[in-house]
Amino acid sequence: LIIQINGKARGGLEVVRDMAEQEAVGLVKKDQKISKWLANKEIKKTIFVKNKLINFVI
Repeated sequence: LIIQINGKARGGLEVVRDMAEQEAVGLVKKDQKISKWLANKEIKKTIFVKNKLINFVI
């Protein structure tokens, strides 16, 4: 699963195939490398493409 912040790739995670969006968002937010990009920022929109990517618009 590729993780993007404002359309820019910031990391990736190995996840179970066909994982639900809420589970994936929870895992990503717990990841230390990604949490520094999300710290003290409001997420305006989350774009989730199953088995491919998740993009947080800040």
